[in-house]
Amino acid sequence: MKKAFLLLASLALCLLVIACAQDNSAVRGPNTVRMLGASFAVASITIHKGETITFVDDSNEGSLHILVIGKDGQPISEKGAPDFGGLAGERLDVGDSWTTPPWNTAGTFYVTCTAHPTTMTLTVIVI
Repeated sequence: MKKAFLLLASLALCLLVIACAQDNSAVRGPNTVRMLGASFAVASITIHKGETITFVDDSNEGSLHILVIGKDGQPISEKGAPDFGGLAGERLDVGDSWTTPPWNTAGTFYVTCTAHPTTMTLTVIVI
């Protein structure tokens, strides 16, 4: 009886450790931007030079997004902005996440979604 209890307690502890280890840093990271339906969850984000941004297309409320550097759904070349795949952009389907290359130039930049041009422009401030 005592061995069975210890075995069950050990199993429960192992399952708890495994569950905690499956931390989705893309959802919880400091430089994370969630996308809901046809909008970013925030209007702007401030990061430090050399950092990245992880975009998360919400698995419950997301939709297809195609991210590019630019405003109002229009790709615009911004000197110093990282590459988002050029005019084709970076495609995210529901539940996907993507981490940008490092933002190595200080300044203000814009990220937009070509699928939702009137509602999705994110201001990125790099300090």
